[in-house]
Amino acid sequence: VILNRPSTKGIDIQVDDLKSGGKKVVTIPMRFGGSYSIQGEESLLWIHSSNALRRADIGHPIGAHNGIWKCTTKDVMKAVGEGIVSPEEFLAVSGVSVWPKLDGTDQGIQGELELRNFEMVPERSLDDTWSSLLKQQVLLKRTNFVQSLELSKEAWSKANPDKASARSK
Repeated sequence: VILNRPSTKGIDIQVDDLKSGGKKVVTIPMRFGGSYSIQGEESLLWIHSSNALRRADIGHPIGAHNGIWKCTTKDVMKAVGEGIVSPEEFLAVSGVSVWPKLDGTDQGIQGELELRNFEMVPERSLDDTWSSLLKQQVLLKRTNFVQSLELSKEAWSKANPDKASARSK
């Protein structure tokens, strides 16, 4: 999935407002993860990188040791409803991306990595990169477009600070 592309749509979640004692609505940006969906799965992919959620066993890990977990909408509502975390700890992603294996030389996403079209985020950089992505808001036409691009750039810079200056060129 593509994580750094918020869309113009958001998902409203009603939560308890601890200050007023009433309810309030929090809007989570829906991200454009790609043009495809996975048959038989929820239309939205909810992911987190929260230690509190991992300790509460909310969701399940994606991959071996990258610290990112996948959840269902029910998991999100449970975690927020029980006050384990705020809704802003989750990324909501619509769609997935597919990198085809074409002529035997391309290896899907691995081939893209080898061509340097993409880079892996080192595990040591995950927390900083993730926190930058969580700052992105629902994309408004002109109001926050530049800010969203800057946050994407910040996330990539934090992903691999050693290459940040070369990448910005």
